[in-house]
Amino acid sequence: MTLQMRSCSRCPHASREKEQVCRHSASLRQYEFKPGKSAEVSQRVQEEFVPIISSAPGFLAYYLVIESHEVGVSVSVFETQAEAEDSVRLAADWVKHSLSGLIQGPPDVTEGEVTVHKAA
Repeated sequence: MTLQMRSCSRCPHASREKEQVCRHSASLRQYEFKPGKSAEVSQRVQEEFVPIISSAPGFLAYYLVIESHEVGVSVSVFETQAEAEDSVRLAADWVKHSLSGLIQGPPDVTEGEVTVHKAA
């Protein structure tokens, strides 16, 4: 999912003098939590993982969406595809060490170009 925007004031590549198309990449990881563990996962992600991923090169945004009490999706947005791919490895290492007792099985991972974006 690579982000394409015209004259986006939040995009570091945008120029006020001329319109540019910005392209960013995202990775989405869907996790299945062990029953009753979503609140603990959210807390650990906020306290431990957000500081790690937000300091990664090219970081633009991170979201954790809890779909149900046992399923969550994380969304990481980076400036380049390579940086988004690195974030998947970074997340996998952190999950292995910090969430192994709270999740069931490996995540489903999707990576790609952000083709539509709008932020306030």
